Order: sequence, then structure tokens, then C-alpha cells
Amino acid sequence: MDSLPDDVWLEVFSFLSQKDLLRAALVCRTWKRLSRDSSLWSCLDLQPYARSLREDIILRLLNTMFAPLVYRQLNLSKNLVTTEILKTIFETCHRLQSLSLNNSRFHSIGPWLERRVDQVETFVFLDLRNASGFAAGIEDMLQKAYNLKYLGK
Repeated sequence: MDSLPDDVWLEVFSFLSQKDLLRAALVCRTWKRLSRDSSLWSCLDLQPYARSLREDIILRLLNTMFAPLVYRQLNLSKNLVTTEILKTIFETCHRLQSLSLNNSRFHSIGPWLERRVDQVETFVFLDLRNASGFAAGIEDMLQKAYNLKYLGK
């Protein structure tokens, strides 16, 4: 394993699903380090696991398992989206361009959007179709998202 450089391993890892990357991280320290490389996590799709993911797992994934500054696409469709999840997204995912909350259920009771305008300007795609519940602050976010090209609602 030590005979191959990291870029070769990263190329191999790029063919793994997110679930398989999490499993690969359990093999050894080197694979754990490689499986967390930011180049592998520009897109995080949690929709397939919507029925089985608890809030604490989503928060752990957003906070620790992935490189927070590299997110470009995040799909939380069909998940329960709480105030804490929204806060974490907007505190850690500074380059987020695409956020899908299609068919999500909001359970947001407090303020969660405390971002500078330049952090919201990276949004290009926001999907809120069939989302239900209450998420205070969505209107504020939309007013600051100047580069938004798609809004599904």
C-alpha cells in the first residue's frame, strides 16, 4: 500500500460511493485519511438514507466526516431538517452552491441564519419543492442570494 502515491489511491477512491468511502475509512489510518480527502466530498447526497438518518448523525457528517469548506452540493431531500442542521449547514458549508431540500420536513423553531451576505451569494440552486413545516429565516436567505438561478418551490 505504501508503494502507491496518494493521488493514485484518491483516483481509486473516487469510484466509491459515499457509503463505501465511510466503510473504507475503517480499514486503516491511511485509508481513513484518504477517504476524508476534500476532493471526494464536493457532493453530499443524504437522500437515499433519509429514513434511517437521525439528526445527530447528519450533524456529525456535516461537522467532522467531511471537509466543510469544500461542499458544493448538498442533498437533504426527504430528511427532517431541524434548526441545528440548518445552523450547521450555514456555519460550516461556506462554498455551498446547491442545496436540495425537496420533500423535506422542517422543524425549525429558532433563528439559524446568521451569515454574511457574501456567504449566501454562492447559492446557485435551491430546491424547496414540496418542503413542509416551518423554517424561520428562509425569506431572509432568499433576499441575500443574489446569484440564485434556480429556485424550486
